[in-house]
Amino acid sequence: METFASGDSDRYLAWIKANPAAYVINYRSPHVMMLHRAYCESFRGYAPDANLTGTTKLCSTDRSELVLLAAKTGGPDKLKLCKNCGAR
Repeated sequence: METFASGDSDRYLAWIKANPAAYVINYRSPHVMMLHRAYCESFRGYAPDANLTGTTKLCSTDRSELVLLAAKTGGPDKLKLCKNCGAR
C-alpha cells in the first residue's frame, strides 16, 4: 500500500500511471472515505499544477487491503464506493 499526502501529486500521478487497474481511497477522515479505481474520471482533467493530494490518497493494487483498512479505521459503513467508476 502507498500513501500520498499534500505535496505528493507528482509521485501519486506516477503511481496511478504505473498501476491503472489499482484502487485509491480518498481519505478525508476515518468517517469520510471514498474508494475509486485508479483510472476513475474523478482524477482526470485537473490543471497541471493542481494539488491532487490535498486529500490523502491510500493506494493499493489489492482492493481487499484497502477495504480492510477502512473497516478497521472508521468502520465498514464509512467507506463509500465512487458512483463514477464503481470501484469494483
